[in-house]
Amino acid sequence: MRTAAIGAAVVAFLALSALVARVIGAGSTARTHAVDAIKHQRAATRGGTVRILRVEGVGGFAIGGRTETARIAWRAGSRLPVVQCVRVRRTDDPFSGYGVHTLSVSRPIGREADCPS
Repeated sequence: MRTAAIGAAVVAFLALSALVARVIGAGSTARTHAVDAIKHQRAATRGGTVRILRVEGVGGFAIGGRTETARIAWRAGSRLPVVQCVRVRRTDDPFSGYGVHTLSVSRPIGREADCPS
């Protein structure tokens, strides 16, 4: 009886750990999608290497789907930094798996400006 209880506790712990890992992974995927959107936009317009300086506002912990806006500061070559906003949508849940979609990439905003809500 005791062995069965320990086995059930181990299985429950592993299942919960897998769900938490999926939620955290979805946040990381959302961040990656936002950064990739900036890099693809740059490659399509001018080419060159993009160096990401800072990413804010995306990739948090959320069990369900949600829409987030990333504020990304980046630089190409020796030019001044550029700041843009990227809207990303996470769908589904940790049980069925998450989907992440880039909704939009803004035009450059002021370097100290916030992304619109």
